[in-house]
Amino acid sequence: TVSGTLNLNFPGTLTLPTVDFTAGSIGGSTNLDIPSGGTMNWGPGGALGGTGVTNIASGATLNIIRNNTNNQFLNRVLNNSGTAIMNGSGTPSGMFFTNGTFNNQAGAVFDIRIDTGLSVNTGTNAFNNAGTFRKSVTTGTSSVTIPVNNSGTVDLQTGTLSFGAGYVQTAGSTFLNGGG
Repeated sequence: TVSGTLNLNFPGTLTLPTVDFTAGSIGGSTNLDIPSGGTMNWGPGGALGGTGVTNIASGATLNIIRNNTNNQFLNRVLNNSGTAIMNGSGTPSGMFFTNGTFNNQAGAVFDIRIDTGLSVNTGTNAFNNAGTFRKSVTTGTSSVTIPVNNSGTVDLQTGTLSFGAGYVQTAGSTFLNGGG
């Protein structure tokens, strides 16, 4: 469990089957891997920063837990090969990117299940989707104000996805199923 500051600065990769991360920050140059069958619970609140890379393996889960008072900040590369779920309650801003890149790999799922989104804080940011980017469960609007590069699937099951900083589709599909 991380609720303060954890700076990882040693060669190689730290592999942990379970990470409970609320508030505080995880940073440094060391890569952090969540293996298949593992879970990372991020939030409410907290910042992932530094030059290290966070890797969510195929078969692992990243829970991004939102609330109205604590925000998440991504200031590193996060590679999701498993299932990432944004859930809870939250303001429309959602997760803030500060020189952050979220790579949703082929076969992975990123599912926004609340009416919140992905927002730019500062710097160069991107959401690169080669898997499935889904909006489900709630019927309101999820705004994405960072550039999205899609070569996978965008699956709008309910509500509205609003892309405000550029959306480039180079391959893949976009499905609108009752959403807008």
